[in-house]
Amino acid sequence: MGSTSSARVYGNISHVLFDFDGTLIDTLSCYHKSLNRVIAEFNKTVPQNMMPEILEKATVLEAVDLIIRKLHLPLTAENYAQSYEKDLKETMKDVELMPGAFDIIKYFHERRIPIGLCTQVSSKFFEFESRKFKDLFEVGKHFELIVTAENDPEIKRNKPHPDPYIVTINRFKTRPKPENVLVFEDSIQGVESAINAGAKCVMVQDKRIFNEASALATLVIQSFKEFNPDLFNWLPS
Repeated sequence: MGSTSSARVYGNISHVLFDFDGTLIDTLSCYHKSLNRVIAEFNKTVPQNMMPEILEKATVLEAVDLIIRKLHLPLTAENYAQSYEKDLKETMKDVELMPGAFDIIKYFHERRIPIGLCTQVSSKFFEFESRKFKDLFEVGKHFELIVTAENDPEIKRNKPHPDPYIVTINRFKTRPKPENVLVFEDSIQGVESAINAGAKCVMVQDKRIFNEASALATLVIQSFKEFNPDLFNWLPS
């Protein structure tokens, strides 16, 4: 992580929340690889600069429909989605943690700072994506709680609405004030969700997707390795 500093400029923090896809694990590389393998027979590739628009789609069907229209592919959305999801099962076996992700989780855990995870996907999809790192993402080991917004009955609207983070913050055992929660997000929509829930938010900007950072973010870094915990005042939980 970044160099130390005596400055306390971004507020008081007692609890930490992480997004999952693209923040803790490098799903982008897997998504892009599988999307391209399915359409290789047509001598087409999904350009990297199309990925932000693809990732904004709420469902796989909507995402592949966009690709079909943009690249003029002779496929139905249903067939593309089925082939993509089948290929992704293999690709995700090689998924990696984002640089510095394990170290920052370990850092907070060792200091007994309560950690939670809030992802917009379903519980089934989270289990599928996290299977390689099952021990790391097992509730009770490093993470106090994990919320999967897509099929959580209390969450009526997903990110970029604040609902996922409001619900997650209220589920900590020692319920913090929202302004004392620090969220790590990789997407502009995720930052908006966290900030509108009243939390502080560090955007871990992946420039493969977002050329510009969110203006709402409390702080912007390009990697967890750049994060300087001394920029916050850490409260007992």
